[in-house]
Amino acid sequence: MKLTKIVKIAAVAVALSAAMALSGCSTVSGVVNAVNNGTDVTKPGVFSMKVGNCFSEPPASADNLVSDIEFVDCAVTHDNEAYAESIMTDDSFPGDDATMEQAEAACGPVFYTFIGSDETYEGSLDYNYYVPTAETWAADDRVISCIIYDAEGQSTGTLEGAAE
Repeated sequence: MKLTKIVKIAAVAVALSAAMALSGCSTVSGVVNAVNNGTDVTKPGVFSMKVGNCFSEPPASADNLVSDIEFVDCAVTHDNEAYAESIMTDDSFPGDDATMEQAEAACGPVFYTFIGSDETYEGSLDYNYYVPTAETWAADDRVISCIIYDAEGQSTGTLEGAAE
């Protein structure tokens, strides 16, 4: 399956958190755009993502990195849903290509199970993933977040079983 969009987690959020901590701020709630749907709102945006979170398409920087995500209730119209996650176990950052290969291996097979189909599925649902970068790896980021979306437009509710 060819992915229509590939994105990485930005180190910007880590730097932002460090800057806030150094400035003596006691809360990041003004910075974190998240509805507490089981997320850890003490971590910025993408770093607090959990399976089952829904969100609108986040803005990406010029280098295609994302850090700020606004989570919404899945009953509200949204662009994406986190359907699975995997923890990388490498001792050191394996590089961008190896990280993408691990993400594809982690997210691909689960995608078909999640939508209730097999690999012959040819509908409008597709998947993508957020992966650690070398910078976020240095801050202990090891999570691959698998994201499902409908290429034809926004969704309301979960896409689990949508191909059945």
